[in-house]
Parts: sequence; structure tokens; C-alpha cells
Amino acid sequence: MVDNGIDDEIVESLNKVLGIVVNARKAVGAIDKMDLPVELNNSPLSMLDSIGEMIHQYTTKLSIAARPPITKDALEKYSSDMSNMVSPLIATLQVYSKEKYGKIVHERLKIHVERILLGIECLLRSVSPKPLAHVTEAWKTRGRLITTGMLWESCEKLQKLGREGALGYVLEEWENIVSMLDDAVSDMEAWKEGESSNWDSFGSESEEEEEKEEEKGNATIESRTQEQAEFAKRLLQQLNACKILFLSIKKHRLPKTASYSYLDGLYENMKRTSEAIDEVVGQVQEDSDNIEDELDLFACSAKELAQTCISEFDSDSFTPWYIKWLENWDQSWK
Repeated sequence: MVDNGIDDEIVESLNKVLGIVVNARKAVGAIDKMDLPVELNNSPLSMLDSIGEMIHQYTTKLSIAARPPITKDALEKYSSDMSNMVSPLIATLQVYSKEKYGKIVHERLKIHVERILLGIECLLRSVSPKPLAHVTEAWKTRGRLITTGMLWESCEKLQKLGREGALGYVLEEWENIVSMLDDAVSDMEAWKEGESSNWDSFGSESEEEEEKEEEKGNATIESRTQEQAEFAKRLLQQLNACKILFLSIKKHRLPKTASYSYLDGLYENMKRTSEAIDEVVGQVQEDSDNIEDELDLFACSAKELAQTCISEFDSDSFTPWYIKWLENWDQSWK
């Protein structure tokens, strides 16, 4: 049992550390890039792996030290050790600037740093025997959503960013996009066959209303026109063409030597294409009469994605394949 005198000493110590953490978190969105000496201009991303690992270790030790019987010296030591990692953590935002390391690395780093700092704040408040100070508006609105588990998860993501860089993130997103494409193809095949896509009733309608909806659905199935069937067939071909493009990108356009600027551009085009596909399929399922804008965006975004695969490479052996894909893509919209 810790007496009140020791409680107060622990709270004072934790408040000092918390003040450092809160001030660092406030600064996350306002940190400018740092002009580094030439020899540090290409700091390896592996430093992020080391920082994430050390924060993970210190926060784990602090969590263990806070278990009864609480050891004041251990609690103060590990909280102090953890506070010493705040400056290196914040400095990463200056070292790994958007201009030098690209948007993907910098933006993901910014997210991880903020979540780690929020997680540390959550941990400090949870191990303190009494309420701590430095309660900001951000903490009031977000604090109840934060868990110490998020802290360790964010440390692991920071380490992964340090090990795999922007390429690792793009590959991870590539998997999600291809999975979405598979779902889009399945949804379109179901729509083509006239299967119902009404997911909104949740049993809230009366039996009479349900019967009307069923009759309406049957009428829709029966009235699928030849034009709609042809539209669905063409869209399915285009979706499958996009999947082939994405499969080729992973195999031939994501080399380990890819530049940060190339990965940024490729990822943005991948994301725009996937969002356009999602919007088109959603509009089709809702039987929208006017989806021309969505179709135009789909056509343009996929075309820009393929063009990126050509322009960023000096006519390698796979360039003709992408040129042919583009020709076929343009033809599919005529």
C-alpha cells in the first residue's frame, strides 16, 4: 500500500513527464523540416525501427512497474526513461521530411507519432495513483477512445515503417485494393444476374411493405434490359482489366529501388482508381440513372495509373505491355 506522501511524489514525477508529452503532441502539426548536415541527409529509416522498439520497451516496463506493489523508484525511472524518447520521436518529423522522404513516409510517420504520444499520455494517466494535470481539449474529446494497446500497436507500425518504408505501405494497400476489386466483381456479377441488393430493411417494414418491395424487386429483375446486360458485361470486363493492371503493378512496377516520389504518385493513382471503382459499383447497385461522372472518373483514374507505369520507367521490357493495356482500355470506352 502506497501512502499519500509517496502518492504525491509519484504524481509530481508523472506530471513532469506528462507535461513533456502533451507539449510534444501539440507540436506535431507545426513542425517544420530541419536543414541537416550533408552526412545526415540520407538518414536510414531503420532509425524509426530502433525508436519504436525502445519506446515499446520503456512503456512496457512502466506498465509493469505500476502493478502492485508499486515501486516508486522504478515508476519514476521508467517514466523518466520514456520521457527521454520524446525528443528523438518528435525529431523524426523534422528528419524525415515530406520533401526528402515523400508524402507516404511523412504522413504515416506523423500519424504514428501522434498516436504514440496519445498512448503514452493514456498510460501515464492510468498508472498514476491520482488524477494528473495537463488535461487539454484534445484529451477531453479523444482521451476516452485511447487505450494503451493503441500505444504498442503504433510502436509496431512505426517499426514496420522503419523496416519497410513507403514500399511496404504501398504493398499493404495494394492487397486491400485487390481485395476490394474482387468484391466489386462479385457485386457486379450479382447485379447482372438480378440478385437483390436491398440491405436497408433490417426487418423494420410491415409484411405488406415487404411484399411490395419483393414485387418491385421481381419486376426489376424481369425488366433488366438488353442494354443493362450489355452495360454490366462491359463494366465487368473493365473491372477485370483493372485487376490485371494491379497484378502487373505488383509484379513489375514496385521494385525495391522505387523512389519516394514515384511511390507517392503511384499510390495516389491507385487510391483514386479504387475509390472510383467503389463509387461506380455502388451507384450501379442502387440502380442510379446517372452515373456518367463516376464512369468518367473511373476511366480517367485507371488511365492515369497505367500512364504512371509507363512514364516512370525508361522503356523497359514491360513498357509495351502497359502501352497495349492503355490502347485496349481506351477502346473499351468507345
